[in-house]
Amino acid sequence: VYKRQQEEYFKKLEEIIEKLGKSCALIGECGLDYDRFTYADKETQLKQFPPHFDLAKKFGLPMYLHNRNTGDDFFQLVRENRHKFSTGVVHSFTGTLEAVSYT
Repeated sequence: VYKRQQEEYFKKLEEIIEKLGKSCALIGECGLDYDRFTYADKETQLKQFPPHFDLAKKFGLPMYLHNRNTGDDFFQLVRENRHKFSTGVVHSFTGTLEAVSYT
């Protein structure tokens, strides 16, 4: 996705969230999935995931996160952006107990 398209996409998401108001319960499902490159390659996923944290911060919403076979990439992005969301759920987790407790 090109930068302009990405900006348009996230602007549209903001409009939807604003329109839904309190009916919008969370940001997601979003995350990384390195088992499904047919939908989006690694580079695209790494570009598209971080702006979701900004939406969570802007609207004060929790996150519904996805992590499948991403090594440390998922955890690194979550750690870098953890201050932007209050709570969340991670499903499809494929890491270790040590990794999840570190995040």
